[in-house]
Amino acid sequence: MKHPLWMLNSGLLFLLAAVFGYLFFSRTRLPRKASMKPAEQVTPIAQRVSEVNIEKIYANDLFGTYIKDRPQLEIVEKILAFPEPPPPRPEEIPKIPELQFLDPLKIVLKGIIVTVNNDAKNRAIIAEEETGKEAIFKVGDAIEDAKLVRIFHNKIILIRSNGQQEILYLREQDTKLDPAYTEIIGWGDIVEQIDNTTYAIKVKNLLKRITSVVQFIDALDMSPAYKQGNIVGMHIGSLSENSLGHALGLQQGDIVIEVNDIPATSNADRLAIYKSIIAPQNNKSTIKVMIVRANDIIPFSYILNFESKEDKLKKETRKAKKSVQDKAELLKQKYQFAPTAREIKMKERKNMRKNAQQPETSVTE
Repeated sequence: MKHPLWMLNSGLLFLLAAVFGYLFFSRTRLPRKASMKPAEQVTPIAQRVSEVNIEKIYANDLFGTYIKDRPQLEIVEKILAFPEPPPPRPEEIPKIPELQFLDPLKIVLKGIIVTVNNDAKNRAIIAEEETGKEAIFKVGDAIEDAKLVRIFHNKIILIRSNGQQEILYLREQDTKLDPAYTEIIGWGDIVEQIDNTTYAIKVKNLLKRITSVVQFIDALDMSPAYKQGNIVGMHIGSLSENSLGHALGLQQGDIVIEVNDIPATSNADRLAIYKSIIAPQNNKSTIKVMIVRANDIIPFSYILNFESKEDKLKKETRKAKKSVQDKAELLKQKYQFAPTAREIKMKERKNMRKNAQQPETSVTE
């Protein structure tokens, strides 16, 4: 009888041999690595040519489309003519629509309430012309077809439905002081042309219309003029025919480079120019201005006359009154300094009357 341990070892050995046999026969063989070395002579690969006779296929012609002798087609090259350009269409310039102005609103500005720090609180008291009914309006309120857009201390501005601007003034003198009114009446009562480059300016009349430096700059449409990034002067903008700049002999595009020998290139220089203008030595002062126009430097002179016609008339009237008073005083002094001559004359008249009244006496007496 065999020992059980020997049987177990034999079984394990047989199982191990079966596993190794399975692994040996089931392994995948790798292909042999091809050589990269080129062969000295390459044998061309024989290509198999079809042995079917194509002529038989065409001769049978199952669909009846084969023509043995096909005629040669002549190819004619046609050059297409270049198309003619379309005729030009005349451009129609649209007509400028005629401005349709609306009749002024039949309202009267009765009063204005103005706050110092908040324009939104400004109010305008407006009355109807026909009924006299008054109401208080603020910015943004509608008045008939108009809208109230601005309230100033002396006027209000309204915009009508067609974009027309309408201004109502509080007093008649406010109308004359407004720059818009000035553009209409011109500057003949303020600026007088002496020659092409010399002008006389009546300062008091000018100050009634131009009340600040900012308003003066706006009237001339002035802005800094630059050259290579540096300010070289003040540029004159667009000017209308009735503008202050036109009255002063200026033109659009002029550049003011110097005033009273002070260059107008910096804020400090412009402040010095302002001080030299407002501090005249006497009642007549001359401002010399250098202007560049079309690459030419043209000197202008403006004579400031601080006496208006009214002041001159008052001065002449006072002078005439003083002359009359001086003559009367002189006559009075002559009367006081020569009493003896008057007394002699009166005494002579008295003696003449006395002698005429006495009767003639006889010689015998």
